Amino acid sequence: MKKLLFIPLILLTLASTALPTGWVVTVSNEAYTDLSNPTVLPLAPGWDDPDAVIPLGFTHSIGGNSTSNMYIDGSNLSLGLELTTGLSGIVNIYNAIVDIVDRASVMGNPASTISHKTDGTSGNQIAKIEWNNAGFYSEFSDSNTTNDFINMQAWFYEADNAFELRFGNSQIANFEHRIEATKVPFGITDSYDMALDEFDAWNYLTSLNPVSIDSFNSSNYPSNDWGISVWPANGTVIRFAPGFAVGVDNKVKLNDELSFYPTLVNSEAHLDFANPIQGDAVIRIMDMSGRVVSQQKVTGQTNTIDMNNLPASNYVLQAQYNNQSVFYQFTKK
Repeated sequence: MKKLLFIPLILLTLASTALPTGWVVTVSNEAYTDLSNPTVLPLAPGWDDPDAVIPLGFTHSIGGNSTSNMYIDGSNLSLGLELTTGLSGIVNIYNAIVDIVDRASVMGNPASTISHKTDGTSGNQIAKIEWNNAGFYSEFSDSNTTNDFINMQAWFYEADNAFELRFGNSQIANFEHRIEATKVPFGITDSYDMALDEFDAWNYLTSLNPVSIDSFNSSNYPSNDWGISVWPANGTVIRFAPGFAVGVDNKVKLNDELSFYPTLVNSEAHLDFANPIQGDAVIRIMDMSGRVVSQQKVTGQTNTIDMNNLPASNYVLQAQYNNQSVFYQFTKK
């Protein structure tokens, strides 16, 4: 049942748009395959709001939070699809905010399972968590049926600390009723303080095509639903990869394809693509309130961004290209 602690009972009026920071987000398509011979969590038949500890087999680190386990914290935070990096203190939450239930809660329907396995060799392992044939609590509580279902996996990568949400076959007769909102957020909540019920940023996907993300912190909740208004189709893969580089007055590599320099900007900055891009790239400069102060399209591998008209301050650059977005914070001197 609904009970996430960090969703306030009274939402604040719409504040200034917060900025997504530190993520390269891509959406792609790949055939969905059930995990082969996974470890199935020993959940009681008819489960709801499960509690579980899932070993990764390696240490996963993002934003100063490191863990060798993922947790489904049904007693406090989770509705069943959310994963946390701990059960107390400051944690990250990988969330989808959907209240799920065992379909076998209704006699005659097949059981729902949560399972996991880790593939690969040391240094390049992938921990995979699967929700198979999960039903919706809203359908069960309202009509005592569990006809609708989803299949989904979360993958965590040892090599670069990226994580992916992978979507399989689903049946959702009434999206808004099953999700209990007009939109569903997929993403990560950075540095949630369980004692204070505060977090640094809730980064979430706002559009699949074109790919876009947004974020807010615990002091400026949006006044309406956030996320995307459709359940991703079978084969959809949403990948969140850390992309926040650091440096001073030198070239920084934002990902394998894109470099930015200098990080302390005078009159101009440069963006270098390692390979030719497909079509145009849209480059936006935003101030720290989220307002777009500059926008242009680029097509070349080496590009100059005019910064002369910007006052000295901190800004966020967004490069949107090849169906992905990269965000980077820099300083104009």
